[in-house]
Amino acid sequence: MAENKIISQIAPRYLQSLLTYEQDFLIFDSKEADYDIQTTYVFHHYIVVTLLEQGEIDVTLNGIAHHILQAPGILYHLPKQIMEVNTVSSDYQAKHIIMSSAFVDQLHIETSIELMMHFTNQPFLSCNQEAMQAFLSCYQMFKRLLQQKDNPYILETLQHLIHAYFLNFNYYGHKQLQVQTPKTREEELCMAYLSLLRIHYREQHLIDFYADKLSISTKHMSLCVKRTTGFSAKQCINKYLITYAQQRLRYPKASISKISNELGFVDVNTFGKFFKSQVGISPRAYISQCK
Repeated sequence: MAENKIISQIAPRYLQSLLTYEQDFLIFDSKEADYDIQTTYVFHHYIVVTLLEQGEIDVTLNGIAHHILQAPGILYHLPKQIMEVNTVSSDYQAKHIIMSSAFVDQLHIETSIELMMHFTNQPFLSCNQEAMQAFLSCYQMFKRLLQQKDNPYILETLQHLIHAYFLNFNYYGHKQLQVQTPKTREEELCMAYLSLLRIHYREQHLIDFYADKLSISTKHMSLCVKRTTGFSAKQCINKYLITYAQQRLRYPKASISKISNELGFVDVNTFGKFFKSQVGISPRAYISQCK
């Protein structure tokens, strides 16, 4: 399903419940009868969030990974992922939120790196009832706002609500990741690595430090992390560093030199080279871009 056809392909099927803000933000409800089984969905520039309230859905991700997802939980379909719907249970019921990547990027939202890594290879996160109610409350607020066609502040309000949604997502999603039981030894080691990384990434940029802490070889640790998250151990470190740097640079109360020191770089030039290698522009240019 290409993004330039997103409205025309979704609207006929969900016309009764579909609400939109231009082509950047859409919400709608769905039931079992709404799904075309054995249909492949690819959204190149959209994030699709499915709040699975009842039943289950059987999907294949990127033509390889097969998943049977049961309510309550959240199904995340990230940009460029290929998802095929195999079967849907008769009691299936869900609510959907579709956001364009460009629209979300403009909001400079802080998202959990661990959650994004999780959804890269595993499209589903189970929720308890408290978490599901929090996400459904966000959905209802989106719905009420999009029904207010005469509201002159709809864009600004929508942006704030999306921020609130992602804050809920970070809070409840991270709690759920902590209580989920790892299925394999590789997942246990990866989770231990990410836990250490969250604490030490600002002062420890080398994977040797984390491997020593876990009493395993760097090669074995890197393999576990890569297989579990889809990212190398070094890429995980870089993602943490860049996320922190971008957050600090968006609200420049501190100098670039101070941020460089906070992140453990030997000098501001080394930090600048690292930042440009990851983002494509210098820290100063990034600050200008965010104004």
